Amino acid sequence: MPITETSSAYLAGPKNVEIGTFSHTMLHTVAATASASANALVVLGQKIQNGLYLMGMDGGHTSGAASCPVDIGVDASPSAFATQVTQGINVVPSTFKVGVFPYKSSVSDDAAALYQVIKYALSAGTNTTGIILNYTTHIARDPY
Repeated sequence: MPITETSSAYLAGPKNVEIGTFSHTMLHTVAATASASANALVVLGQKIQNGLYLMGMDGGHTSGAASCPVDIGVDASPSAFATQVTQGINVVPSTFKVGVFPYKSSVSDDAAALYQVIKYALSAGTNTTGIILNYTTHIARDPY
């Protein structure tokens, strides 16, 4: 069973964007020890308010393990945006799946939470601590 941690970006709540693009950065140091298995640790990141568009992401991550790729996704789809992003590199548009951005956050009007959560699912190569995630989401009201 994976360990789930909440970042300060998650605790801050969803951001509202009236005009332009809002950048929401998450800098999170993992407190738990990530075990050496697929998606052993899931970090809850930024929230995207219902109806807003995720225009893209940038950032990167590091860890104490020689290998610690991360899947980046949303809610029940932890690899919706990117799969097995290598640590120690800056993510660029080609890191993400083709055609995923702009991504419109959409939940039903009667949902308990009127936002979606960016999830970072880490798969450390060995048991490790010291994982640091530093990712920024770029959110817009309506890019069209």
